Amino acid sequence: MTPRTLTACGLLTALALPALTGSASAADRRITEEYTLSPGQDVRFDFPVGDLRFAGTDGDRVEVEIDIRCKTTSSRCLDSMEEIELVARESERRLTLEVDRHPKWLWDSLELEGVVRLPARRALTVDMGVGQLEIDDVAADLTVDMDVGEVWIKMPAESVRAVHLDVGVGDAEAEFPDSWVEGRRSLLVGAEVTWDDGPGAARVDVDLGVGDVKARFD
Repeated sequence: MTPRTLTACGLLTALALPALTGSASAADRRITEEYTLSPGQDVRFDFPVGDLRFAGTDGDRVEVEIDIRCKTTSSRCLDSMEEIELVARESERRLTLEVDRHPKWLWDSLELEGVVRLPARRALTVDMGVGQLEIDDVAADLTVDMDVGEVWIKMPAESVRAVHLDVGVGDAEAEFPDSWVEGRRSLLVGAEVTWDDGPGAARVDVDLGVGDVKARFD
Protein backbone atom coordinates (compact mmCIF):
# COMPACT_ATOMS: atom_id res chain seq x y z
CA MET A 1 0.00 0.00 0.00
CA THR A 2 1.19 3.52 -0.79
CA PRO A 3 1.63 5.53 2.42
CA ARG A 4 -0.91 8.33 2.94
CA THR A 5 -1.02 11.35 5.23
CA LEU A 6 -3.90 10.85 7.66
CA THR A 7 -6.20 13.60 8.88
CA ALA A 8 -6.89 14.01 12.57
CA CYS A 9 -9.77 11.58 12.21
CA GLY A 10 -7.58 9.29 10.15
CA LEU A 11 -5.04 9.25 12.95
CA LEU A 12 -7.76 8.29 15.40
CA THR A 13 -8.82 5.55 13.02
CA ALA A 14 -5.28 4.28 12.62
CA LEU A 15 -5.00 3.82 16.35
CA ALA A 16 -7.90 1.39 16.15
CA LEU A 17 -6.32 -0.66 13.37
CA PRO A 18 -3.80 -3.48 13.46
CA ALA A 19 -0.25 -2.35 12.70
CA LEU A 20 -0.05 -3.35 9.05
CA THR A 21 3.45 -2.21 8.24
CA GLY A 22 6.85 -1.97 9.75
CA SER A 23 6.82 -5.16 11.82
CA ALA A 24 8.73 -8.33 11.16
CA SER A 25 6.64 -11.47 10.67
CA ALA A 26 7.40 -14.53 12.70
CA ALA A 27 5.56 -16.62 10.14
CA ASP A 28 3.61 -16.04 6.96
CA ARG A 29 1.38 -17.74 4.42
CA ARG A 30 0.06 -16.77 0.99
CA ILE A 31 -3.26 -17.65 -0.61
CA THR A 32 -3.43 -17.29 -4.41
CA GLU A 33 -6.50 -18.01 -6.51
CA GLU A 34 -7.69 -17.21 -10.02
CA TYR A 35 -11.22 -17.16 -11.42
CA THR A 36 -12.70 -16.50 -14.85
CA LEU A 37 -15.86 -14.43 -14.94
CA SER A 38 -18.76 -15.39 -17.14
CA PRO A 39 -20.45 -12.69 -19.24
CA GLY A 40 -22.65 -10.56 -17.01
CA GLN A 41 -21.05 -11.57 -13.71
CA ASP A 42 -19.97 -8.92 -11.21
CA VAL A 43 -17.71 -9.34 -8.16
CA ARG A 44 -18.33 -9.12 -4.41
CA PHE A 45 -15.47 -9.36 -1.90
CA ASP A 46 -15.92 -9.79 1.86
CA PHE A 47 -12.78 -9.02 3.87
CA PRO A 48 -12.59 -8.92 7.69
CA VAL A 49 -9.60 -6.76 8.65
CA GLY A 50 -6.32 -5.60 7.12
CA ASP A 51 -5.00 -3.97 3.96
CA LEU A 52 -6.86 -4.55 0.70
CA ARG A 53 -6.18 -3.20 -2.80
CA PHE A 54 -8.16 -3.63 -6.02
CA ALA A 55 -6.71 -2.90 -9.46
CA GLY A 56 -8.75 -2.80 -12.66
CA THR A 57 -7.42 -4.78 -15.63
CA ASP A 58 -8.43 -5.91 -19.10
CA GLY A 59 -9.78 -9.39 -19.77
CA ASP A 60 -12.19 -11.50 -17.73
CA ARG A 61 -10.03 -12.94 -14.93
CA VAL A 62 -10.04 -12.22 -11.22
CA GLU A 63 -6.67 -12.82 -9.56
CA VAL A 64 -6.37 -12.81 -5.76
CA GLU A 65 -3.28 -12.78 -3.56
CA ILE A 66 -3.65 -12.67 0.22
CA ASP A 67 -0.63 -12.55 2.52
CA ILE A 68 -1.27 -13.67 6.08
CA ARG A 69 1.33 -12.89 8.74
CA CYS A 70 1.75 -13.86 12.37
CA LYS A 71 3.80 -11.34 14.30
CA THR A 72 4.42 -13.90 17.00
CA THR A 73 5.30 -17.57 17.14
CA SER A 74 2.43 -18.46 19.46
CA SER A 75 0.69 -21.69 18.56
CA ARG A 76 -2.68 -19.95 18.71
CA CYS A 77 -1.67 -17.48 16.00
CA LEU A 78 0.06 -20.08 13.83
CA ASP A 79 -2.89 -22.46 14.01
CA SER A 80 -5.35 -19.69 13.19
CA MET A 81 -3.23 -18.56 10.25
CA GLU A 82 -3.49 -22.01 8.69
CA GLU A 83 -7.27 -22.12 9.15
CA ILE A 84 -8.02 -18.92 7.22
CA GLU A 85 -9.47 -19.66 3.80
CA LEU A 86 -10.80 -17.91 0.72
CA VAL A 87 -14.31 -19.16 -0.05
CA ALA A 88 -15.80 -18.67 -3.53
CA ARG A 89 -19.48 -18.85 -4.40
CA GLU A 90 -20.85 -18.33 -7.89
CA SER A 91 -24.23 -17.50 -9.32
CA GLU A 92 -25.24 -16.51 -12.81
CA ARG A 93 -24.84 -12.83 -11.94
CA ARG A 94 -22.08 -12.76 -9.33
CA LEU A 95 -18.78 -14.17 -8.09
CA THR A 96 -18.63 -13.78 -4.30
CA LEU A 97 -15.28 -14.17 -2.55
CA GLU A 98 -15.05 -14.25 1.25
CA VAL A 99 -12.06 -14.46 3.57
CA ASP A 100 -13.38 -16.87 6.18
CA ARG A 101 -12.31 -18.25 9.56
CA HIS A 102 -10.41 -15.13 10.61
CA PRO A 103 -10.30 -14.97 14.44
CA LYS A 104 -11.28 -11.48 15.59
CA TRP A 105 -9.49 -11.91 18.92
CA LEU A 106 -6.12 -12.06 17.13
CA TRP A 107 -6.43 -8.66 15.43
CA ASP A 108 -3.22 -7.41 17.07
CA SER A 109 -0.99 -10.31 16.03
CA LEU A 110 -2.48 -11.71 12.79
CA GLU A 111 -2.22 -9.46 9.73
CA LEU A 112 -3.88 -9.76 6.33
CA GLU A 113 -2.86 -7.94 3.16
CA GLY A 114 -4.72 -8.62 -0.08
CA VAL A 115 -4.36 -7.62 -3.72
CA VAL A 116 -7.20 -8.30 -6.17
CA ARG A 117 -6.92 -7.74 -9.92
CA LEU A 118 -10.24 -7.79 -11.69
CA PRO A 119 -11.85 -6.68 -14.96
CA ALA A 120 -12.17 -2.91 -14.80
CA ARG A 121 -15.63 -2.88 -16.37
CA ARG A 122 -17.32 -5.33 -14.00
CA ALA A 123 -19.27 -3.98 -11.04
CA LEU A 124 -17.54 -4.38 -7.68
CA THR A 125 -18.98 -4.61 -4.16
CA VAL A 126 -16.67 -4.60 -1.12
CA ASP A 127 -17.86 -5.43 2.39
CA MET A 128 -15.04 -4.82 4.87
CA GLY A 129 -14.69 -4.65 8.62
CA VAL A 130 -11.60 -2.70 9.66
CA GLY A 131 -8.56 -1.61 7.68
CA GLN A 132 -7.28 0.27 4.69
CA LEU A 133 -8.91 -0.06 1.28
CA GLU A 134 -7.53 1.18 -2.03
CA ILE A 135 -9.34 0.90 -5.36
CA ASP A 136 -7.56 1.85 -8.60
CA ASP A 137 -8.80 2.16 -12.17
CA VAL A 138 -12.12 0.36 -11.93
CA ALA A 139 -14.67 1.75 -14.39
CA ALA A 140 -18.02 0.24 -13.39
CA ASP A 141 -20.45 0.48 -10.47
CA LEU A 142 -18.62 0.49 -7.14
CA THR A 143 -20.22 -0.14 -3.74
CA VAL A 144 -18.22 -0.09 -0.49
CA ASP A 145 -19.61 -0.85 2.98
CA MET A 146 -16.94 -0.54 5.68
CA ASP A 147 -16.99 -0.22 9.47
CA VAL A 148 -13.72 1.51 10.39
CA GLY A 149 -10.77 2.59 8.27
CA GLU A 150 -9.44 4.55 5.33
CA VAL A 151 -10.76 4.35 1.76
CA TRP A 152 -8.94 5.70 -1.32
CA ILE A 153 -10.53 5.50 -4.77
CA LYS A 154 -9.15 6.42 -8.19
CA MET A 155 -11.39 6.05 -11.25
CA PRO A 156 -11.47 7.49 -14.78
CA ALA A 157 -13.83 10.46 -14.78
CA GLU A 158 -15.38 9.55 -18.12
CA SER A 159 -16.75 6.31 -16.67
CA VAL A 160 -18.59 7.86 -13.70
CA ARG A 161 -22.18 9.12 -13.57
CA ALA A 162 -22.82 9.68 -9.85
CA VAL A 163 -20.92 9.63 -6.55
CA HIS A 164 -22.18 9.30 -2.99
CA LEU A 165 -19.70 9.19 -0.10
CA ASP A 166 -21.13 8.94 3.42
CA VAL A 167 -18.97 8.88 6.58
CA GLY A 168 -20.53 8.61 10.04
CA VAL A 169 -17.48 9.96 11.92
CA GLY A 170 -14.66 11.40 9.81
CA ASP A 171 -14.06 13.16 6.52
CA ALA A 172 -15.00 12.68 2.87
CA GLU A 173 -13.72 14.45 -0.22
CA ALA A 174 -13.80 13.97 -3.98
CA GLU A 175 -11.66 15.48 -6.72
CA PHE A 176 -12.96 15.86 -10.28
CA PRO A 177 -11.22 17.21 -13.42
CA ASP A 178 -12.65 20.70 -12.88
CA SER A 179 -13.64 20.76 -9.22
CA TRP A 180 -12.95 19.58 -5.71
CA VAL A 181 -15.76 18.73 -3.30
CA GLU A 182 -15.32 18.51 0.46
CA GLY A 183 -17.89 16.57 2.41
CA ARG A 184 -20.84 18.43 3.83
CA ARG A 185 -20.61 18.20 7.62
CA SER A 186 -23.23 16.24 9.51
CA LEU A 187 -23.62 16.93 13.26
CA LEU A 188 -20.00 18.19 13.24
CA VAL A 189 -18.56 14.66 13.14
CA GLY A 190 -19.62 13.06 9.83
CA ALA A 191 -19.36 14.09 6.20
CA GLU A 192 -21.22 13.46 2.96
CA VAL A 193 -20.40 14.06 -0.72
CA THR A 194 -23.12 13.83 -3.36
CA TRP A 195 -22.40 14.47 -7.05
CA ASP A 196 -24.37 13.39 -10.11
CA ASP A 197 -23.03 15.32 -13.05
CA GLY A 198 -20.72 12.80 -14.71
CA PRO A 199 -20.64 11.72 -18.37
CA GLY A 200 -20.38 7.98 -17.73
CA ALA A 201 -22.64 5.21 -16.44
CA ALA A 202 -20.95 4.01 -13.21
CA ARG A 203 -22.28 4.83 -9.77
CA VAL A 204 -19.98 5.05 -6.75
CA ASP A 205 -21.50 4.51 -3.32
CA VAL A 206 -19.33 4.40 -0.18
CA ASP A 207 -20.75 3.96 3.33
CA LEU A 208 -18.06 4.21 6.03
CA GLY A 209 -18.76 4.17 9.75
CA VAL A 210 -15.58 5.77 11.12
CA GLY A 211 -12.61 7.05 9.11
CA ASP A 212 -11.82 8.99 5.94
CA VAL A 213 -12.77 8.62 2.27
CA LYS A 214 -10.82 10.24 -0.54
CA ALA A 215 -11.92 9.77 -4.15
CA ARG A 216 -10.23 11.03 -7.30
CA PHE A 217 -11.81 11.00 -10.75
CA ASP A 218 -9.47 12.07 -13.56
